[in-house]
Amino acid sequence: MASVDSREARTTGREAYRIRRYRPDDRAAFDSLYESVFGRPATDDWFAWRFVEPPAVDEIPIFVAEADGELVGARPFLCFRLETGSRRLLGVQTCDTMVHPDHRRRGLFTRMTERAYDHYGSREEPVVQFSVPNQYSRPGYLKLGCAVVGPFALSHRIHRPESLVDDDRLARLAGAGRPILRLYNTARQRLTAPTGGDDIGVRCHDRVPSETFEELYETAVPNRIHAVRSRAFYEWRFDNPRWTYRAYTAHRGGEPVAGIVTGTKTANGRTRMQLTDVVPLVGGRYRRSALAALLRRILSDAGFVDLVSARPGAIPAELLAAFGFAPDDRFPLSLATTTTLLITKLIDGREDDRWLVDGHDLQDPTSWQLALAEHNTA
Repeated sequence: MASVDSREARTTGREAYRIRRYRPDDRAAFDSLYESVFGRPATDDWFAWRFVEPPAVDEIPIFVAEADGELVGARPFLCFRLETGSRRLLGVQTCDTMVHPDHRRRGLFTRMTERAYDHYGSREEPVVQFSVPNQYSRPGYLKLGCAVVGPFALSHRIHRPESLVDDDRLARLAGAGRPILRLYNTARQRLTAPTGGDDIGVRCHDRVPSETFEELYETAVPNRIHAVRSRAFYEWRFDNPRWTYRAYTAHRGGEPVAGIVTGTKTANGRTRMQLTDVVPLVGGRYRRSALAALLRRILSDAGFVDLVSARPGAIPAELLAAFGFAPDDRFPLSLATTTTLLITKLIDGREDDRWLVDGHDLQDPTSWQLALAEHNTA
């Protein structure tokens, strides 16, 4: 890799750009660029949650481009402490990439990302990038040496189909099918009767009981790459001010046996709920019956939302199907959705074994155990 100093300043076309780490005095310029690109403010509580408070790192993981002293680009990351089953490492996920319109198509996306790779490649521990970029930025990551792992599919339970269509006429047509969809969802839910003899009860919490969720996670830690579910993780991850989170725990004989965190957000007149986290991530004697009881309660509380989304795998796909969820990478939802892909890269400055971490092939989908809790948009 090129040295860090060699990338601090370089001339592209007629302008010299400096690529460097974010500094605290960049905050106002970052806010201005963020609002101009994304059309909303980067509020203090959101910025602190996203970049200052994550327990995985003790630095602000942002790299910026400036021209003539003006901030014209930013390459932030969301950081997680990852677990492989026997080893912990740093995971970085790309997010909120920004380049001012007057400075696009000048290589700043590539140069800021390369500067980040220089920084993370110099760490003693392995650093793994794992991201779900859109179809526009994905080619740029592939040119920088990332590899596609596979689809990052979701399953959806649609409550109000008209809310998913922007065109007024199509919305009216979609809305006409709402009674049929309601009957279908209700029928599927009734067919998933509680498993006899398991005696599962469900409790709802306005805040995630972090100690309980940590204990549930530790009952069955997967031998796959995933974010470590510690108390610090739960206290940080579900404090995102742009979402409203609730937790549900399933109990048998008074003891918790499983839990789900839901996140709800309203944007553009649509309210969406995500089943953001599930514990234990794998196994557990009562896991299926507990998850069924949790889903039944959550969906009973979710009558006000337009759409409920979940990650197959975090919750068994057949259980989601039993509750009326349909995968977005299969017919019919595949007709209206764009396939999202998980990409990855081992950032350690080496060329040998650059896809292997603790015996796990990063390019193999079975090496990963990801819920929506590891996704930067959830």
